[in-house]
Amino acid sequence: MSGHRALLLEVVGSLTSTVGFVTDGSETRERISVSGLDLSLYNARSPTLPRFDPMSKNIADNPANRLLLIVQLCKTIGGNENCRNSWKKVLKADSESKMLDRISKVLDLSVETVNLMAATFPRHVPPLQKLNTQIVSGVTQQNLGGPWSSFIAQISDDSVVALGFAASLLDERDKLKTVDGSEMETHREKLAELRKEVMASDELPEEVRLAIARYLGHLLDALDEYFITGIFPVLDATSTAIGNVAFDHSYGNALRDTTVGQKVAAALANVANSVTIITGMVQLAEPVQHILKSLPAL
Repeated sequence: MSGHRALLLEVVGSLTSTVGFVTDGSETRERISVSGLDLSLYNARSPTLPRFDPMSKNIADNPANRLLLIVQLCKTIGGNENCRNSWKKVLKADSESKMLDRISKVLDLSVETVNLMAATFPRHVPPLQKLNTQIVSGVTQQNLGGPWSSFIAQISDDSVVALGFAASLLDERDKLKTVDGSEMETHREKLAELRKEVMASDELPEEVRLAIARYLGHLLDALDEYFITGIFPVLDATSTAIGNVAFDHSYGNALRDTTVGQKVAAALANVANSVTIITGMVQLAEPVQHILKSLPAL
């Protein structure tokens, strides 16, 4: 029995669990139910990666799960594909600078995953430290102009299995609501169109128009990268845009008294409500409307 498999069985053995065997038509595997969480442990000599559905819309917002989806997508790309193009596909990057920036955020995400597991399930950290080392080695040793294998060959299948196990443990522990990817994309499309409308508007003072465009730009960036950085940067960007109405009366009055400003206020409230539902925080639509109504007229 490998050390990794022994570790998994030791972990499960320390929890309330039942063990059985199932056959899916192609192989027999152990199935372990832990506190209502169904895990399948495969032969460690030939680990089977967690199933990856590229069309999945719902994402559990914990760092291990976000990293898992990224690594799984990396594993679906053939080793002979161009490394640079593969990263751009995985990270949804349309430029070299954006690709490199998001690679650095993937490295941060890997460290975040290790740190969170160290704080919550410290006995399970070694396999994730191993994966983090593999990711760092892959990034530093890859040839962006060469084959994808210069990166992906560094990531072992057993490390991906361990990451999937960690993602399940964190999801079971935190009970985080899932992020609806289609809903986030809908918000993004509406905000992108609204930003264009703001920039073309002649009913907003220039400084207010630029301020709104800047806030919407930050929110769009957070939405674009939520699959890496998670939902909290989206919440931060939304809260900043909403909170500024309390400090900049020209900005607040524009959101209250102009047609395009009212559209911006409504869009911000919609995004805020979506992400606060996910994070379990109080919804912000009513506070937003209250703040706008309380602003003194110019």
